[in-house]
Amino acid sequence: MDQQRLDEIDLEKKLNKMPKVKDQQSKEILYNKIQQELNTTPKSKQNRSWVIPSLALIAALSVVFIFIRSTNTTLFDNADQIESSEDSFTSQEQNISGDTSEESVGLVETEVNIESMLYYHEIEQEQTFTLTVADQNYQYAIPITLVDASSTGEPNDYYNRINSYVEDLVESVGIKTFPFEDIVFEFIDNKEQLFMTVPNAYQFPNGSSNAIMFQQMLDFMFTPYGISEINVQTESADPVDLGPYGVIDKFPLRKITNQVYKIYQYEDLEKLLIPTSVNEIVSINEALTLMQLDEGNYIKAPIPKDVFFNAEDNGKDEMIISFSESNQFSNNQRTASMIEAILITAKTFGYSSVVFDIPIDSDVVGEYRLHESIPVPDGVNPLVLH
Repeated sequence: MDQQRLDEIDLEKKLNKMPKVKDQQSKEILYNKIQQELNTTPKSKQNRSWVIPSLALIAALSVVFIFIRSTNTTLFDNADQIESSEDSFTSQEQNISGDTSEESVGLVETEVNIESMLYYHEIEQEQTFTLTVADQNYQYAIPITLVDASSTGEPNDYYNRINSYVEDLVESVGIKTFPFEDIVFEFIDNKEQLFMTVPNAYQFPNGSSNAIMFQQMLDFMFTPYGISEINVQTESADPVDLGPYGVIDKFPLRKITNQVYKIYQYEDLEKLLIPTSVNEIVSINEALTLMQLDEGNYIKAPIPKDVFFNAEDNGKDEMIISFSESNQFSNNQRTASMIEAILITAKTFGYSSVVFDIPIDSDVVGEYRLHESIPVPDGVNPLVLH
């Protein structure tokens, strides 16, 4: 073996015995140091570098090359990770939108600009109180669900200020009110009894329509508390002359059931859901049929006249209703209002939920899922206090 080969073997052994050195610097720091070194190289050395490249320059270029390759790889890896994260988020979002838990069944968040006329209890602190107004023709009482998140739960605070709460609706919705200003309502015995006190010289408003409206309004407001009659008295604790009802000390209430809700809209103002038949309709199918008929200029049918429907009871306090095709059906306000009118009507007939089969391309209408169980609402025509 020649001397040159022996020298190479000896050099290799010495190199193997050298301690391993690990550079802890990041690639960015190393790259910046190399760039700084190159930029500060004297001109005389730069002029000679193209003739005889130094080992240091070759090493530097190698490191730069490795750094660039490494950086490119990281960017693509990050892009893949971002894409993977987006796919994962989309999957999670789909799972959330497909949630069928009891609390969210039938209801979804929507980007479609559809106004709701129903109230569902969502915040534990919210207290609700049913107030009443009348339509423009003073024919039907319209329940208003007053929602207050800061309420003490004391109903006397609200029923003695009925008209002050609904006064804005006179202009914005086009309704009328009853003159409750001179009447004081007071619950006692843990809301088991209700007293109505009027001034000694109280005069009940003239007209049979006032008597009918008075009865309807009190029925809607106070039967939900389980009150079957109101104790009536003057400030001197005497019986009251209530005009058509005579001189009485007890005013009987009628339980509200089997209501047929339609859509009330005075001129081009905001819409309300209005019960047009109370305690008069026997079956839900009869109610749904009546919901295809308009009443005058301001009360419109929520169900299109040109459709056929089939309503069935599944035996679980749930109604399943399917419709034939109509060019009025879509993910729009018209169809959402129909759904809401049916939901509140079904509630008055004792149903707890409704499943809708409406022939449209969308699986949802507004915030309601089609083909799934939708719970009936907690209230109608919400008026939220801020």
